[in-house]
Amino acid sequence: MSTDDTECFMFIDDFINKLDGLEPESWLLNRVQNKPIFVNDKKYILNVWVEDIAQGKLLIVEVMRKNLFFETSVSKGILFDGEHYKKLTQEEMWDIGIS
Repeated sequence: MSTDDTECFMFIDDFINKLDGLEPESWLLNRVQNKPIFVNDKKYILNVWVEDIAQGKLLIVEVMRKNLFFETSVSKGILFDGEHYKKLTQEEMWDIGIS
């Protein structure tokens, strides 16, 4: 994992920590699409959205970097199953089919 990825994951963790425990309906107020942000003076794009999946509601936070030839992104999420919240790593989201 690159230093840039680590910094982006830290940004995502801070973002998710602010929403952890809030009702999923309030997550909708934090949805953003293609919002420019800066992490350690580097420009990234922030996307935040909610998906209804079989296990419950999933808030996904993605930080993406685009350049001329390719784009890279990292993401994490919070899953609410109706009773409990669980923070998901990028790998755990891959395991349930979120890429």
